[in-house]
Amino acid sequence: MKLWAPNTVVRVAIENVGFRQAYTAVTFLIEWSIAMRKLGDGMKVEDFAEWWAVSRSQSFRRQVVYRRAFPGWDSPTDLVKALGLNVKDTEEGFRLLLDRPMVSA
Repeated sequence: MKLWAPNTVVRVAIENVGFRQAYTAVTFLIEWSIAMRKLGDGMKVEDFAEWWAVSRSQSFRRQVVYRRAFPGWDSPTDLVKALGLNVKDTEEGFRLLLDRPMVSA
């Protein structure tokens, strides 16, 4: 497992927003993927908040961090699809994204 491999999803996020916010952005992306499995790809931030039982404001703040970490990918749905991310839990998501090459917007 190469955390610092060039051009991986995690590496791009770290380079754009730093380690702490990259963790938030990648977690948001993984959780979005998990919720998409149940709610479909027409999901909005409000649906995400309800699914994960977090406040709307927290969900919107996490979306802002996500957008800074992955410029050009305004919708997490689009990035999830482009990466082929289909995970059941956050642990599986992190394992996949540590080595997954980043895709172009």
